[in-house]
Amino acid sequence: MLNCYLAGAMSQYLIEDGNLERAVSWRKEILRGLEDSNIRIFDPTLKFQYNKDYDTSGILPQNRLYLEKCDILVLNRTYLEYSPGTMYEISIASYLNKPIVSFGESKWDSYAHIESMITVSFDTIEEVCDYLHNMYCQL
Repeated sequence: MLNCYLAGAMSQYLIEDGNLERAVSWRKEILRGLEDSNIRIFDPTLKFQYNKDYDTSGILPQNRLYLEKCDILVLNRTYLEYSPGTMYEISIASYLNKPIVSFGESKWDSYAHIESMITVSFDTIEEVCDYLHNMYCQL
């Protein structure tokens, strides 16, 4: 069983839309695309409605715990430039030598520091799921 961490902006969607629907919808699509695989998902939006009321000092230890447990990180690059939390997640995952599979677009895509952390990039979620099935679901 492999563990996959889903990283991507959350707060920017709250700012723009007043809710997390767009932050949640792509994560649900990944979950559906991997449901018949040996990959378990950590989704930080899953219990957000409960966790948002806790002191924010618990966020980084929670992120770190799941990043250390994950085998792969999937990154939605949309709004990366507005998401310090996502930058933290991909920096830690890169430091821990976790493969980072990304999709979407960001104003920061061409920055060398971002490019150096991303293992492989795709345009769509479907391509990400196909890649994960083909590369990491062989056992």
